[in-house]
Amino acid sequence: MLEHLKRGVFSSRSLVTGVAIGLVVFFAAIFALGLPSKVRRGEEGQKAIQMLDDMRRPFLKIKVAETRLIESGDVEAASTDLTKALETADALLERYERLAAYNPEVLRRVAELKEEYGGWISEELKLFSHISENKMPKSGETVPNEHFMRHMNDASAGFLKTMDVLGTGEVPIHNDIDAGRRAVRTLLGLSALLFLYIICLVFYHQRVRIRALRRSRDELEEQVAVCEKAEEAVKESEEKLQSIMDNSTAVIYVKDLDGRYILINRWFETLFNVDRVSIKGKTDYDIFPRKMADAFRKKRSRDH
Repeated sequence: MLEHLKRGVFSSRSLVTGVAIGLVVFFAAIFALGLPSKVRRGEEGQKAIQMLDDMRRPFLKIKVAETRLIESGDVEAASTDLTKALETADALLERYERLAAYNPEVLRRVAELKEEYGGWISEELKLFSHISENKMPKSGETVPNEHFMRHMNDASAGFLKTMDVLGTGEVPIHNDIDAGRRAVRTLLGLSALLFLYIICLVFYHQRVRIRALRRSRDELEEQVAVCEKAEEAVKESEEKLQSIMDNSTAVIYVKDLDGRYILINRWFETLFNVDRVSIKGKTDYDIFPRKMADAFRKKRSRDH
């Protein structure tokens, strides 16, 4: 294709070759930059971050169930709320772990979360068990039960630690999402460049074709001019020849190899009462009676 460009030739095959080269460079660039994998990780990250946000609600409901138990002492109602919240949290945590499989770092954070979550829930269950087995501190007591305070503090610490670990899981996920968005922007930019490149190729191809057509038109006009000059020269020669023949006192005519009249002089017209225009291209049999035409044909044969 480069050789064609140097010679000023840009055929349809060159256009197809140029487009193919552009496509090869485009796909080579996007795979060299790892754009498809980054876009895919970004999409997986979007799903994971949504699941992470969803998990905060059941975690908070677990804490709400604990608060309800402490404030009301209604073990049965609080235990029902806790069970529902735990079922939701366990199901979301399992789904979150599956979604995190796309990135080993995110998966590691999920493992840490599961460990902290398990420890926290263990402390919550101990608190619920302690309250169900013992009476809640009365409102007038200034010093709560030592075991109650320890279980409550451990449960609160477990909750805060779990929420903290849950929050740290956002970091690698947001990194993947940001990388995916940058990859999408890069992909759109490369696509725009490819589109512009193809448009330029097509535009250049059209310009080359127009120039080629103009050159062909100019060449054709030159050839037509040459032919016209040649025709004028032939016509001029014929006119000179016709003038010479007309100024002769002899009857002169010119025929082609097939016996058709090409030229006749003025004396021929006068003698046979014909004109040079109507006789052109005709044979003796088209003009004269058959006997006369046969006589002309025999004379011609003797002359040759």
